Amino acid sequence: MYLKEIQMDNFKSFKGKMNVPLIEGYTAITGPNGSGKSNLSDAILFVLGPRSSKAIRAGRLTDLIFNGGKDGSPSQFTKVSLVFNNEDRLLPIDCDIVKLTRHVKRNRTAKADYTSSFYVNEKKSSLGDFDSILSHAKISADGYNLVQQGDITRIVEMGSKERRGILDDIAGISRFDADIESAEKDKTEAEDNLDRIGIILGELRNQIKQLEKDRAGALKYREQKEKLELAKAQQEFKRKESLENEITGLQTEVAKRDGDIAKLGEKKDAMKEELIGIIKELEAAEKEIEEKSSAEAAELRKNIDTLKVEVARCQDSIENSKSTIDEVKAQKKQRMGDAKKLEKELEGLKDQSTDAKKKHKIASADLEKARKEFETAEKKLTS
Repeated sequence: MYLKEIQMDNFKSFKGKMNVPLIEGYTAITGPNGSGKSNLSDAILFVLGPRSSKAIRAGRLTDLIFNGGKDGSPSQFTKVSLVFNNEDRLLPIDCDIVKLTRHVKRNRTAKADYTSSFYVNEKKSSLGDFDSILSHAKISADGYNLVQQGDITRIVEMGSKERRGILDDIAGISRFDADIESAEKDKTEAEDNLDRIGIILGELRNQIKQLEKDRAGALKYREQKEKLELAKAQQEFKRKESLENEITGLQTEVAKRDGDIAKLGEKKDAMKEELIGIIKELEAAEKEIEEKSSAEAAELRKNIDTLKVEVARCQDSIENSKSTIDEVKAQKKQRMGDAKKLEKELEGLKDQSTDAKKKHKIASADLEKARKEFETAEKKLTS
C-alpha cells in the first residue's frame, strides 16, 4: 500500500483543482521556498484529521479555504482526497484503489461557521471510520508517518522520556496502553452498571411482590364486585317484577271499581225513577185525600206517611250511594297516581340498571388494562 495521488480543490494557496501524483517509493517532498511543500503535507493531515487544527498551520478549518489571493474572489469550500493503492489489502476495504475525501464548506445562515464531511470511495463516512481504516495500516494524523519542518530538530532536542514516548507511539505500545486504560475504564463503568442493575433488580422484585399483592386484591375486588353487581341486578329484577305485579293488581282493582261505579250509577238511576214514581203516587194520593174526607182518607194519610218514610229511606240510600261513589272515585284517582308513581320508579330502576351495567363494563376494562400493564412489567423484568 502507498499514497498514489493527492487531489486538492481550493485548498490554501492552490486555486481550483490541483492533482499531485506520487510514485511508489516516494518518501519526501522537496522544493524551493514558497513552492507549496508544506501545503501538501497540510492537505494530507487535513484528510487524516488531527486533533488540533494547529498541526496543519491554521487557526480554524475555514482558514484552509482558498482566500482569493490578491485579486481573486474567495472560495466557499475546499476538498482534499487521498488516493491509496490498496492491492495488498492493507486497508480493510476490498478495493485496489481507496479514496479518502474530506470536504469543508462555509455556512452563511447556520449557527456554525462551517460544515465538515468525510467520504470513503465517494460514500458518506465519518472521522471515526477514517481512524478505524487507517489504524490497520498504522497511519495516524497525530503519529509520525509524516515528518514536517522542525520535527527532526524537536526530536533531537527533547529529553529521553519524551523520546521514549515517541518510540512507544511508533511501535504501537502507547496504543495498547491507551486500549488497556480504556478497557479498565469500561470495566469500572460496567461494574458500576452491574451494581446499579442489582439495585434496580431488587427494586423490581419488591415491585413485583407488591404487584402480586395488588393483583390478588384486584382479582378479589373484581370477584366481589361482580357478585355485588349480580346481586344488585337480581334485586332490581325482583323489584321490577314486584312493581309490575302490583301495577297489574292496581289496574285490575281500578277496572273492578269502574264496574262497581257503573253498577251503582245504574242502581242510582233506577232509584231515581222509583222515587219519581213514588212522588207521583204521593201527589195523586194527596189529591185524592183532598177529594175525600172519610175514613179512607185517614188510612190514605197513614199510607202516605208510610210512603214518606220509605221515600226518606230511599233518599238516605241515594245519599249513601253518592258517598260510596265519591269514595270509590277518590280511591280510583289515588290508585291512578300510585300507578304513575310506580311507573316512574320503574323507569328510574331501569336507568340505574343501565348505569350499573356501564360501570361494570368500565371497571372490567380498567381491570383488563391493569392486567396488561402487569404482564408488560413482568416481560420487562424478565428482559
